[in-house]
Amino acid sequence: MRLLTSLFLLTYLIQPAQAIEAKEQLAQWMNGNYSSKTQSKELLNYFDLNLHIVPIWTERSDGPWLYSEHASSKRPERPFRQRVLRLETTPSGVLIHLFELPTPRHFAGAWHSQTPLESLSPEQLLPKPGCNVELVYDPNTQGYKGRTGADSCTNRMYGASYSQTDLEIYPDRIIRWTKGYDDNGQQLWGAAQGGYRFEKKTH
Repeated sequence: MRLLTSLFLLTYLIQPAQAIEAKEQLAQWMNGNYSSKTQSKELLNYFDLNLHIVPIWTERSDGPWLYSEHASSKRPERPFRQRVLRLETTPSGVLIHLFELPTPRHFAGAWHSQTPLESLSPEQLLPKPGCNVELVYDPNTQGYKGRTGADSCTNRMYGASYSQTDLEIYPDRIIRWTKGYDDNGQQLWGAAQGGYRFEKKTH
């Protein structure tokens, strides 16, 4: 009986995806500072970008909630994308709910703060339901993968009608590939050779 108990505990400990609820594990993986510097040296037309993701509103029970900020390494004080993310467990994986900030520039650099976005509440955010992503764990790559709907994420940037994002999340990197399309499904903007590879910084 003791042997069976010991084997059960050992199995439990060596399978973190089962020991920790999926959304909590994913939030832990995402938390950190990232850079695409290595990729920018390998591929033409890929820029050196920074990505910062930090937990927010940790006392709430409807999370985890995260704040993400993208910026060029040349202009880190001027982020070009700021989002709030809420993670929710689904039968097949984790759904990332996407929100925009009401006044993004006011919160530029918020990831530095000990209590980022403390002055905001979820009710003040601008939801983007068509841009949500459901991530499913892939045991072959040992990461989470997903994408937005085919044409559900409205995006008018550079004359596009919608955008589509492919997302992969691993403990040491995040791969994000966002492309803009017109009404005829013609790609107007976005990386051509695959997603941006953001590698987690270790310091």
